[in-house]
Amino acid sequence: MGQKRNIKVSSAILFCGVLLYLLSPPVTMGEERGNAQPDEGTALNLTLQDCIQRALKNNLEIRVEEINPGISEAEITQEKSKFDPVALLSASQNKNLVESTTFLQGVFLRDQQKLFLQKGIDVDFSLVEKLITGGKGELTYSYSRYETNSFFQFLNPAYRSDLTFSITQPILRNFGIELNRSKIKIANNNRLLSFDQFREKANTVICRAEEIYWNLILSRQLLEVKKKSLHLAENLLEKNKGLVEVGKLPPLEILQAEVGVSSREEEVIIAESKVQDVEDLLKEQLNLPLKGPSIIPVDQPAFEPVEADLEASIENAFQNRPDYHEAKVSMDNLEILTKVAKNQMLPGLDLKASYGLNGIDTKYKDTWGKLDDADTYSWVVGLNLEIPLGNRWAKNEFSKRKMDQNKASLILEGLKQRIEVEVREATREVNTCLKRIEATKQARLLAEQRLRAEEERLHLGLTTSVEVLRFQEGLAGAEAKEVTATIDYLKAWVTLSRVTGTALQKNKVEIEGL
Repeated sequence: MGQKRNIKVSSAILFCGVLLYLLSPPVTMGEERGNAQPDEGTALNLTLQDCIQRALKNNLEIRVEEINPGISEAEITQEKSKFDPVALLSASQNKNLVESTTFLQGVFLRDQQKLFLQKGIDVDFSLVEKLITGGKGELTYSYSRYETNSFFQFLNPAYRSDLTFSITQPILRNFGIELNRSKIKIANNNRLLSFDQFREKANTVICRAEEIYWNLILSRQLLEVKKKSLHLAENLLEKNKGLVEVGKLPPLEILQAEVGVSSREEEVIIAESKVQDVEDLLKEQLNLPLKGPSIIPVDQPAFEPVEADLEASIENAFQNRPDYHEAKVSMDNLEILTKVAKNQMLPGLDLKASYGLNGIDTKYKDTWGKLDDADTYSWVVGLNLEIPLGNRWAKNEFSKRKMDQNKASLILEGLKQRIEVEVREATREVNTCLKRIEATKQARLLAEQRLRAEEERLHLGLTTSVEVLRFQEGLAGAEAKEVTATIDYLKAWVTLSRVTGTALQKNKVEIEGL
């Protein structure tokens, strides 16, 4: 009975298992691999241009620099607004009632209490504008109404209108159009500086992204070299096993070949880790999630033998380097500030002049007619002189500005030398890598020939597996040097574009506002 019961239970379990298998959805080999490792369909294929665009779009420092030109534009408008006209309006009403203390107040016959009354209304409207020459112009209209209980006031109430134009113009200190536009010029220069800083940051980001992109390609190609070397070692192991079986090689050769395979497997593992390291650097540069899909570089290194022109590169650097242009603009700012400081050492001498028309009548509208007649007027012309004794602040300010200017001049000269050195080094590196490519190509061809010859000798029993493995390593090293020389050549052009400030033009990148 027990055996029959076990058979029934086993049959039921088997039936359930078959039923579960039939009802479950089929799993393909592709899905099995997808659970373990993402296939290339989940990878992110990027060209070099894609990397550059993503780096510029996602880099936070670039986004910060994009704001600065707008801030500089606002500063220019602020400085220009200082010459905008200003409208001023004031109005007041007054009343004064006091006991009369003299007959001259004219209230002795009219009021037994002898209270002297004065009351009035005053309204002033002015347009004031700072002149580009350093002066100030003002047009003022004044209206007043005056009423009193004085016996001697024969126009009562009296209305008065005044229209006056006045100007104050410095003649020595603070005089001149160039001097008074100095802050506007500096604000314009600061706007140029913000664009230079933006371009410099964009050049740096582009070159950094391009270098990492080529490094990723290099690490992948070096990985392929290591895999190829591993494949050669595995083939050698299989050949040695066959030759040992037929008695052409001793069994020791199998062990030596296995050691070579193990060593190459380690190199492949290290190369795979290097690929992941460089890929993480590129993701960081592009602001991509590190746990996201793998990056597959689409562009492959295309070798075009072009020598770098030293003289043309130096000329390009002085025309396009943002930091060099920035230093020259800063020199211009310091020169402007030095001129302003020199002017501030002069004494203050201001010319003041005004001319006005006035009209008084018992009716307000009649005062305008008297303004048209211009029968009553007033004018004033005068000079104000201010001589600071000692004038230590202005003298020290001028001395400080001169020292700043000399310091900036030395810094600019040092920058010129550094730029020339950097360009010479980058140009030399391009031409050196160009020669390396041909030399490493020849070395790789020779290494292939030597390996084939050594494999033939092993087949004839004239050498050992150790020697063949050594020649395989020599071939792998030669292939790695050839690949590295090609990538170094491309990276040398990247460096040259960075030190000449032409990365934007080289990669045909257009940024709005630049």
